Amino acid sequence: MSTRVSADPEEMTVLVAEVVSAGWLVFRKGTEAAGFWGGSTLPAWRGQGIYRAPAPGSPPRAIQVDDSAARRSCAGTAVTAATPYVRSPP
Repeated sequence: MSTRVSADPEEMTVLVAEVVSAGWLVFRKGTEAAGFWGGSTLPAWRGQGIYRAPAPGSPPRAIQVDDSAARRSCAGTAVTAATPYVRSPP
C-alpha cells in the first residue's frame, strides 16, 4: 500500500481514525468519482461517522462503495446492488 501511495499521492487518501477504523478512498483521475475500499471499524465505534471526514481538495460527486446490508452506513443514495456468487466446479 505504501508503494502505491508514494507512486501517486494524489490518487489515494488513506484514512485512519486512531486505531478504531481504517479504509482508503481511491480517486479516479480525470473524473469526479472515487471508490471506497477496505473499510473496517471496531464494533464499539460503528455508526459514529468515522468515515465522514472530508476528502482533500474537491470532494468526489460519486463514490463507489461495496457494502453489505448489515454494515450499510453511507449517507448516499444506492443506485444498484452487487450480488456475490461462489462458483463450485464439479
